[in-house]
Amino acid sequence: MKESNFETIEDFLADASFRRWALGEAGDHVSFWENWLKQNPDKKELLEQSFTLVRGLPFSITEKKLEASMLQEEWQKLQQKGNPSSYELSAKSSANRFRVRRLGLKIAASLLLIIAAGFVIQQYVLNPLVRYSTPFGRQMSLVLPDSTTVELNANSILSFRKQNPRKVWLDGEAFFHVKKKEATGANFLVLTNDLTVEVLGTSFNVVEKKDKTEVILEEGSIRLNLKRDFEQELLMKPGDLVAFSARSDQNVEQRQVKTNVLTSWKDGVLEFEDTPLSEVMERIEAIYGWKTIYFDEDLKSRKISTPLPTEDLDSALLILERLRIVTIEKVEEDGKTLLLR
Repeated sequence: MKESNFETIEDFLADASFRRWALGEAGDHVSFWENWLKQNPDKKELLEQSFTLVRGLPFSITEKKLEASMLQEEWQKLQQKGNPSSYELSAKSSANRFRVRRLGLKIAASLLLIIAAGFVIQQYVLNPLVRYSTPFGRQMSLVLPDSTTVELNANSILSFRKQNPRKVWLDGEAFFHVKKKEATGANFLVLTNDLTVEVLGTSFNVVEKKDKTEVILEEGSIRLNLKRDFEQELLMKPGDLVAFSARSDQNVEQRQVKTNVLTSWKDGVLEFEDTPLSEVMERIEAIYGWKTIYFDEDLKSRKISTPLPTEDLDSALLILERLRIVTIEKVEEDGKTLLLR
């Protein structure tokens, strides 16, 4: 997305990132438009009108768009059929030619808008966005129309188009068990801000964190398409963990892990084996929505080996305190904060 000038409703509707934001899809466009609104308070009413229009329609151009080449093609068709701009040839004076040509351009532009609207309605009126979300501390089990099963972790969003449930967008964490589509062989795609996971049939875990996306392959095989300035693909084998961030210059991290430990959350338990306390608290923050403050930075490196529940924060904190390596205080006055000493 670019820092463009948005002067009309049409400017907003023509921007793909705005449409995704208005429809509630996850991604970088969320923070972009929130910041844009803060920087352009004078255009709040115009933005709200555009927002309401997108939300009110049963369709949106998010997977396809009307390219300039498509409009040019329709323009050429109009010219071949004797569109109004050709009327200038019969005008008697230069002034008339100018006025008629402007009229012709306006009519042609209107026709193109009608063509565009017809294209959008045809493509998307029966293809709305389906969206599932989970609150803090709660999980959800889903069965998609193609029989793919999904365990959606707490504080996560999964969305897809009604007519294409094998292409999903994820913000948060989910475990997928994908069934191969024998009839068509169509791949299953999971998209995050950092990468696209492409599979035929397999079981894997995807978690989009603050600064990166992690993929854990339990069985089968998958291909990752990394979102970089250049095209890069990566094949994974069972037991692999791959971590990648499109927002930094760090190299791709790939290693073998115990998948049953890292995907245990789907069974209601977080398993930790010799894990730094900082990583344990990151998981608790993501699932329960509390932020952590350390009074001693050395606490972060202390190792934890214990299971913790995913739907009972008080029990999880009590278990950590019983390890006698940290004391935890809950503060709710200025937001949800955990003080670690």
